[in-house]
Amino acid sequence: MTRSFDYRPDIDGLRAVAVLSVIAFHYWRTVLPGGFAGVDIFFVISGYLITRQLVTDNESTGFASNIVNFYGRRIRRIFPALILVLTATLIAGWFFLVPSDYISLSASARYSAVGAGNLYFYWNTGYFDRAAELLPLLHTWSLGVEEQYYLFWPALLFALLHLTGRRMHIVASFLAFAVVAGLALTAHMATRDPKAAFFLPHARAWELAVGALVALLPPISNHTASEAFGIIGMILIAATLFLLPGNDAATGLSLAPSVIGAALLVWPRATSRTGAFLALPPLRRIGLISYSLYLWHWPILVFYRLANAEEFPAFNTAMALIGLTFALSILSYRFVEQPMRRLSVRRTATLSIAAALATVGVAFVIKQAAGFPFRLPPTAAVLANGATDYSQHRPNCHRTDKFNPPLSESCKYGDQSATPSVAAWGDSHAVEIADALGEIAARRGLALTNMTYTSCPPAQSFHSPLQVGCEAFNRKALDYLVSNTSVTTVIMAANYDLYSENRDQFWSGFEQSVAKLSEAGKRVFILGPHPQVDFSLPQNAARIAMTNSDPRIDIPLNRFIHQYAEVNEILDRWRSRYPGVTIFDPSQILCDTVKCSLIIDGHAVLADTDHFSMFAARRVAKLLAKQLWPLDNEAIAGQP
Repeated sequence: MTRSFDYRPDIDGLRAVAVLSVIAFHYWRTVLPGGFAGVDIFFVISGYLITRQLVTDNESTGFASNIVNFYGRRIRRIFPALILVLTATLIAGWFFLVPSDYISLSASARYSAVGAGNLYFYWNTGYFDRAAELLPLLHTWSLGVEEQYYLFWPALLFALLHLTGRRMHIVASFLAFAVVAGLALTAHMATRDPKAAFFLPHARAWELAVGALVALLPPISNHTASEAFGIIGMILIAATLFLLPGNDAATGLSLAPSVIGAALLVWPRATSRTGAFLALPPLRRIGLISYSLYLWHWPILVFYRLANAEEFPAFNTAMALIGLTFALSILSYRFVEQPMRRLSVRRTATLSIAAALATVGVAFVIKQAAGFPFRLPPTAAVLANGATDYSQHRPNCHRTDKFNPPLSESCKYGDQSATPSVAAWGDSHAVEIADALGEIAARRGLALTNMTYTSCPPAQSFHSPLQVGCEAFNRKALDYLVSNTSVTTVIMAANYDLYSENRDQFWSGFEQSVAKLSEAGKRVFILGPHPQVDFSLPQNAARIAMTNSDPRIDIPLNRFIHQYAEVNEILDRWRSRYPGVTIFDPSQILCDTVKCSLIIDGHAVLADTDHFSMFAARRVAKLLAKQLWPLDNEAIAGQP
């Protein structure tokens, strides 16, 4: 069966639709929530074109020369522009990334340079995780899937052609079975491991197989069918782009409409309106540079966000960044992709492989040099170190389901010869405060006991979805505190944001604990909320400090007050209702009359997204200690 390998301008137009959808999704996810499905359209196009090329070559050349030429062309097509972007990204990382981020970038560059980016990201993150949104090479996962597809499909196809005597209908039947089986497999994986269904090649093979199947089917010669299939294909793709949510559920069967729609559009046909539309010069020209557009758009957006407190750009800025993406893509297409295609396959492949190995070498040096920490200005280095500025007692004193010693064996902070009169009870938001109070207590011959448990607020009958031992621990903790006459004061803390889904159970159980402690005559100090962020504060602040000598990250005071209005109202009600209850506001060290500052005296006040750094905890403890131990405020005031 002989097929002419003619140029299809409508396929370039479909490439344009695919890449523009991906770009729009990354910049304006709420406008085009299913735009990421543009990658699936690319898979179908790739499966179609590669299979058509292999079948055409098989009719004129032998297996060995066919395989050599195929891999040579694939290397020439993929690697020159890819290595350019990897190199540019590593260079940009030198100026914008803190050492830990730079090490992560170098690792992803090593994998991406050898066609295994999807495996790296499968092992290290999820595509829709917030952390993943700041990985400059995340988008190379799709190249890894394609390159792994190229490893086995040519040999399998040639074997099928040989065994069937080039009877295309038999090969097509095999592919149809593979599509159905592959779709069933990825649907199963999507329910068990959505990340695997997203990143791994065997979960995506059915999409490439759909394109391969279309390449083996006879062209659509009926004009009415051609028009109908084209319209249906456009409707399916449009429905996916505008209706499919961009989250972990976007795998398996949910991708079938976009894949089927793309297949209907690449299926060779008689002339149609959809084909004419996709072949329009503007779309066709964008399609020609679609590969470079895909490579450049993501690191440009990510580096902008890294330099701007992880915020998405405003519309005008976004358009400027997209304009830069187009400019670099045109230059890349003209001065890298096109010239390399004019070289011989062997020479291009040799140069590309050498460049890929050099990239791997450079990335390895970055790892061995620990991300070159000397690059950071002193201010940025201090801020970056905030990521490790947490209580060093966490591993041995902070409880989890796997580490839950008896309450009598709880860690004691302060003077080890003193009997604890204060207990810190709560989730991880109490850890650093307790540690900092212990430092003050040690200098005054006092002690306190640490009764903290991960993701476990001091609330009775609370079923923590993250720690199954929470409920039993809280029951024992309350009995212990009520019956222990040595402990006269209890400090209670919770990450109020974490329990919004179990709101009623949380507040009811928390109040039960407060009421019982108050009834037992204990002094109770409840720590109120403090500002939190949805990014790693030390790393973000350090990135800003790399390009700004006076880094600032602030939250408007009115926004903070509004966010926790209900929390503070409930706590104020308890203060009036229960004797001995004091509500302590830890945010007073951060907030003035206008804003809450998350960088104070060059230090990050959070060690991550929500936990106080020890730097901030010491400032909170200094104020809290004045109320805990009021007889020696002069000594406390002299402490740092």
